[in-house]
Amino acid sequence: VPLIAWHAATFDGSQHRNSSDSATPRHNSQWFGKAIVYATRDLVSGNLLDSCSTAYPNADAATLVDDRPTLADIPRPGTAISTGWPIATVFASAADEATLIERLRGRATELYEFIARQAPSA
Repeated sequence: VPLIAWHAATFDGSQHRNSSDSATPRHNSQWFGKAIVYATRDLVSGNLLDSCSTAYPNADAATLVDDRPTLADIPRPGTAISTGWPIATVFASAADEATLIERLRGRATELYEFIARQAPSA
């Protein structure tokens, strides 16, 4: 087997692609993104992971979208969070950038609404 020749051919462009290589998509057209959700007021976090699983459907870190979590960087219960500090990170995926941004904003809004109902002020 002429391994050195095959290796060299990959650099000079003379190596032909295997037909199965060209049939395999090289890039996924799916967009993935994350958004950090920041506190809009001083608050004390509740147990976001346990509480959110029913009230906030995308919050459970075990809930996956395309094998990725929808919520991460969750503070421990009782953590004091100052205005402007991060609360958590939300994730989303979509077929295009505009839809991705819309989904990220929607998830952030859902989390803000949940926190407004659940987390006491600090």
